[in-house]
Amino acid sequence: MFSVHPNPHAKLNALYELQQLIVASLASGKRSRLGWNRQEFMSGAVDDPTGSSRANPLEEAIDNVRGRRSHTLLQVPATLPPAIGPRQMRQSNNDTRSGASGSPTTTDAVTNVLRTLFRDASIRPKTLFRDLQFIAAFVNPTILDSTDKGTAFWDTGLAALNLKQEVCRTMIEVADEVQGVYTSTRKTTNDAPAPDAERLETESPPPVTTAYSLAQAGKMWTITAKEGLPTAQRELAIFYLSNPELVERTTLPLSKPREVFKQAVMDKYAGPSGRTGPGARLYPGDRSRTSAGASGLGGSAGSQHPGQDPSSKDGDVRSDPALMCVAVHFFQAAEQGGDELATSFLRQNEFNAMS
Repeated sequence: MFSVHPNPHAKLNALYELQQLIVASLASGKRSRLGWNRQEFMSGAVDDPTGSSRANPLEEAIDNVRGRRSHTLLQVPATLPPAIGPRQMRQSNNDTRSGASGSPTTTDAVTNVLRTLFRDASIRPKTLFRDLQFIAAFVNPTILDSTDKGTAFWDTGLAALNLKQEVCRTMIEVADEVQGVYTSTRKTTNDAPAPDAERLETESPPPVTTAYSLAQAGKMWTITAKEGLPTAQRELAIFYLSNPELVERTTLPLSKPREVFKQAVMDKYAGPSGRTGPGARLYPGDRSRTSAGASGLGGSAGSQHPGQDPSSKDGDVRSDPALMCVAVHFFQAAEQGGDELATSFLRQNEFNAMS
């Protein structure tokens, strides 16, 4: 009903009714401990695998929604929760009002429960973000900023964005592990001795990351890079230089062609063989850059792609100006997000002067 109904007010009413059901559930006793005590995602002490001190667009959106919700809570007076049973009626007035839907503590608990529900794909609406945008576009802002229904809307939006952030962070971790597995496999395939039968029987099963291919890791980098995460943008740029055949070329949303395909970069890598430059080539073998620092970003100009014929130079990514433009595009986006490794790469290859 929520996804298919054409009326944005009906969608908002559905969110409000869901919020009231959650508040009643939290006030019932057993489930209250789940919602009231698990609020770690609301704090700022969440581990950030991006390694950047600047807020990315997703974090900015979360902060904006949280601020709008706080403003709405100030406009809406504390209200009683929905109808409750005789057991709850015996509670004091103070206890009742502390569980009201307009309480900041309660809204945090409601958001936590909503995020838990949205984790289940069978419960989560398939067009959740589209429906939230539909409500935001066609419902009067006064309703969203000064009523209980508005609080329900911001609670839902905050839960959806937090879930998206959680998924993006998980995808970054999985993609990094998958790429690390394939890199280490290439290094040890020819050197490692053949394991004996007894050892194979006693070893633990392979990690989950082996179920994903390198191409799937590239898709994960693409999705998270488009969400504005600097680490993913840098890793996608490196992926373009190391495995261009495994990932589709794309750009950030709303990017202008002239901002991506810059003439200076096209000229730098124009020609049948392209122009070489220090640190212009990166391959999976160079992934030690993360621990080695900025020096790890520079690969040897004579390096060969793992899948490239050593006797052929046609596979050199530097001979493809358009591919280099896309890679530099994501490197520069990562630099703007505060990624130090991307900044070092651009500085080493003199791309900053081309901005």
